[in-house]
Amino acid sequence: MVSARILIRADSSFPNGDLMTNMQRREIISAGWLSIRKNCASKLLAAGVTVLLTLAAQPTIADSRVETGSGVRVENVRVSAGDIGADAQIKFLIFNEMQTPLHLMGISSAVAKESRLEIEISSGKHVTTEVLTIPANETLNFETFHQRVFLSRLTRKLVPGQELAIKFHFLEGDVDTVAHVH
Repeated sequence: MVSARILIRADSSFPNGDLMTNMQRREIISAGWLSIRKNCASKLLAAGVTVLLTLAAQPTIADSRVETGSGVRVENVRVSAGDIGADAQIKFLIFNEMQTPLHLMGISSAVAKESRLEIEISSGKHVTTEVLTIPANETLNFETFHQRVFLSRLTRKLVPGQELAIKFHFLEGDVDTVAHVH
């Protein structure tokens, strides 16, 4: 619900100094409410169109830009080659343009049994974590950053040139994309 208050003092006057009558004050208030209603209606319509476009979005082609529709983009998604049973690192960029943090819970694909999220705690030493947080209005580079993401226990061999469907699982929602194997 949107609420607003338009206040016009009893001794209000026009720019030329003439005092306003009660009828003139009511007309100004009515015009103000009409303007507020029109403004709210146009914003609701824009929000509805955004939701419909987001729901109609199809998985994207490899290495393309993916948006969740809520201020989050995943770009330049690439997976390293790997053998059956091995792990394959996923490299990508996440742009969090929201005013709140974003939480990556994991990644899934038909070519892996699970995923693994890691944080580097000292030079060359990594620990597994349950969630990676992307701060509000930040961009994280998972290509060279101290946080890493892997598809674990591959169910088939990944060779350069292949494409595969992957899903990013955020606490805030999922993002489907297609990535190249490099």
